Parts: sequence; structure tokens; C-alpha cells
Amino acid sequence: MVDPTPEEPRVEEPAVPSVLWFEGDRVVVGKAAKEQLRMGDNASVEHIVKSPKLHLGKRNPIQVGGRDFTPAEVAAELFKYLRDEATGKFTDKKPSTEAVVTIPVTMQGPGRRALREAAQIAGIGVVQFVHEPLAALYAYFKKGAEPDLARLENQVVLVFDWGGGTLDMTLVGVRDGNLCQILNHGMDTVGGDEFDWALMSHCKKRFLVQHGAIEEAILPGREKVHLDRCEQAKIALSTRAEHPVFVPGFARIAGAAQNLEITVTRADMEEATRFLVDQATRELRALLERANIAPTGVALCLATGGMVLMPVIYERLTEIFDGIRVPQPSEIGSATLISEGAAWIAYDQSRLTLAKPVELELASRRYLPLLDEGKELPYGETHLTTDPITPPCQQC
Repeated sequence: MVDPTPEEPRVEEPAVPSVLWFEGDRVVVGKAAKEQLRMGDNASVEHIVKSPKLHLGKRNPIQVGGRDFTPAEVAAELFKYLRDEATGKFTDKKPSTEAVVTIPVTMQGPGRRALREAAQIAGIGVVQFVHEPLAALYAYFKKGAEPDLARLENQVVLVFDWGGGTLDMTLVGVRDGNLCQILNHGMDTVGGDEFDWALMSHCKKRFLVQHGAIEEAILPGREKVHLDRCEQAKIALSTRAEHPVFVPGFARIAGAAQNLEITVTRADMEEATRFLVDQATRELRALLERANIAPTGVALCLATGGMVLMPVIYERLTEIFDGIRVPQPSEIGSATLISEGAAWIAYDQSRLTLAKPVELELASRRYLPLLDEGKELPYGETHLTTDPITPPCQQC
């Protein structure tokens, strides 16, 4: 949030879970909504929405309890909650009406418009959009995790940001003490949510084989609860060797409700999700090849997001960047680094600029310059403007 009299930003608690529970006319957000999901009551589960960000920019409405909502309307409830939480914690300050908003590198125009609309519904103006990897890197340096930025001058840094919805990989150059995006690539097919689905499929197969049942035996509403239990197991297995997955009344077998009770090991988890880690690894190597940068040419690999806390993912990164610095995610607060970066950018009132010029390709295969490198990007409700363009001559 942007405050008229900013002070040093603080992150006191983990990020708010992106879960909403529509209870009649009341909307419960965050941890309370997630606890309701974990209670497993069928009536409540059907009124819960998880990760609304993934719906932004899509035309299909979100159906909750027989009612249709636009993705922006659902996301607006998250903005309202965050606004009220921030206002409650800083009672000596005026309510914030503006925010720096971070976005995945894959989010295009429709998604950004829907996100801006969601903020407007909540009474918040978007000061500027910032790519999530860039925000994470900004926080990393502001926190003093890298004591000497000059050490990385003219070097290349990779931000490997793996969250619940997307995996964003961004190559950043350090030039004159500034961070300049070189090349980025985003994937929405290997996010942490996909790991939950893969583990759920693993558990479901084991259950059906164990009971000699078919998938149609699974009772309505149990899949959402099962998915949440698998997410808990995924998180727990980052620090434990095994974890139980329990879903009450999961299926009806021989006329009776049967619970799902399975103990999942870290090895089970890694085997069930290996295809996702392999896919991400291939995309990472492809990104480096497109940029013509060898792994040894990366001076720092900053791994952020909740997913990099999984040992197998961190190990894969250290294998690729042999001898290159890959800070331990748990030591740098990887799960909240993006939000910290947004707070620092708002506090510093940093202005983003174009890392490379914007040009229009003509039918003649020539390029017409529109915006120069270094031009400041829009701030608040302003728009980029260009100087009057002289039409290309006939010879062009």
C-alpha cells in the first residue's frame, strides 16, 4: 500500500491464503476460509473459492452456491480484506487507497484489466503493476541479503519464482546499480496447485485399488477436501519424511461411507510430481539457451515462492547452477519476498522504465520506433504517450 507518510515496510505474518468462503451475504477470507474448507462440511465446501487470480482475464464466471460472480468481483473481496487488515494494523495512518500490485509474468492485458477492476471495486487505485520476480529481487537487495550490489554489476541474476499458480523465471541484468529485465518466461501449467492435483491423483488411485472401487464411488464435495489435505501434505513433506492424508466420508463402498486414510512419504510425493519438476527444468534450460547464457554465466539464482521449499526443487537448482550461489529459500523468507518487494517499491516510490525500446514492425520488415528504452512506465491512472510519429516515407 502507498502511504502519504511512508515508513519502513514490515512483514509480520505469512501471506494471506487466497481462499474465500461465501457464507450468504458475508465473505470470509484467508485463514478462516481455509479452516472452513478443512472442516470438510459439504455445504460449506461448495461455497469456497480458491486461487481466484487464476480466473482473472477469463470470460467464464465463477459459480458459488448457485450464483455467478465475475473473477474481478471475487478478487475484489481479497483486496477489501487486505485493505481492512492494513488499516487495522496502522490505526494512526489514513486508510490506504492506492497499491503497488505484483503480477505473474504470464498475466497479459485481459488479466491486468480484470485485476485493476477488482482493485477499483475495493476502492483501491493501482499505482503500478510490477512483475513478481522483479519485486522479489528488489526485496532481496533492500533487505541486505546481498551486501554488495556492486559485486553483481554487469552480471546476470536469475529469479526463479515458483508459487501456487505459476512458475515465473526472469533473467535480470545489473546495470549502473539498476535492475534490468533481460528475458522472462512464465508457466501456468506447473504451479503448486498442479502438485496438489498430482498428489491427489496418487492418493486416489491407492484408495481405489485398496478397496477395489471405481471413481464413481467418491462422494460429492470430497474432492475439494481431498485436494486441501494433499496441499497440507505437500507443505509438510518439505520438512518431514511422511505425512498422513485423511478425508472423512470420502467414498461410498458396499453401502457405507468409507474414509480415505493414507500415509504419504516424501518419496511418494517426489515420484508423483517428478513430471512437473522435469518440465520446469526443461523450460529453465530453454530460457537460458534463448538468452545465450550458460548456467555458469548466472551470478545469482534467487529461488522464491512457496514451492522452492521442497527439497527436490532446491536440489535441482543447485545441480544446474553448480558452484553458483543459490541462497537457501528458508533463510531469505522466500514465501513472502514478493510482498516485501511490493512494499519496498511503494515506500521508495520507485518508477519502472522500459528495459528495451518498443517498435512497430512494418509490412516492409522495417521497424518504426514508438517508445525509447528508459521511458518511465505509467504511474497511477496515467497512460504512456508517444511523440507524434512521422509516417514512413514511400521508399520505406
